[in-house]
Amino acid sequence: MTSDEPSRHWQDQQHQRILQHDITAFAELCERALPHLVTFLRQHFPQSDFHLHETAAIDCLLNYQMRPGQYHPDQLSLFAYLRMAARGDLLNLIEKNKRKARRLVDIDDPTIQSQIPAQNSPDDEPAMQDWLAERTSMPAAEIRKAFHAELNDTDRQILQLMLAGVRETAVYADIMGITHLDVAEQKRAVKRAKDRVNKKAWRFGKRIARYH
Repeated sequence: MTSDEPSRHWQDQQHQRILQHDITAFAELCERALPHLVTFLRQHFPQSDFHLHETAAIDCLLNYQMRPGQYHPDQLSLFAYLRMAARGDLLNLIEKNKRKARRLVDIDDPTIQSQIPAQNSPDDEPAMQDWLAERTSMPAAEIRKAFHAELNDTDRQILQLMLAGVRETAVYADIMGITHLDVAEQKRAVKRAKDRVNKKAWRFGKRIARYH
């Protein structure tokens, strides 16, 4: 929990009120969460346009208001959930701008995938999509959907961060609920989690390749 993040009790109360369509509760949440999210995005994406930070933060709050039931309080705090959502929204905005600049149309097209910068696929993560493309005719979207179904919520979030090229230990520690550990322990735990997801991905890939 960061210094500007309200208590877990407050977050849980706001979530329950929002589930009951309490407009005042959402306004109160926005008042505290919006500056928190913008600051978070600015810290982790300092090279991005400030306007994108604000847009992503607002989008994630509106998406949460429309579908508050997608958040599960037993898995992580509301602010942690919003930070993860805001990061995903910002990455989508950044990618959208890149596609516009390069006149890209279909992100799943193999030709377009080859044009995406290498930093979006770190060297230390398995090139799962390329490996499977040589061994199966299944569309990439179906492969992702089938693999996601085999992961728990935390591993699914870890996988999304890995595929987005996220390297910061703090981000993984946040969704894993281990921010109370010291930095060295966080790094070890995050590495074990990423290795676990990688192994699951390769086992899944071998199984898919065998039958498709």
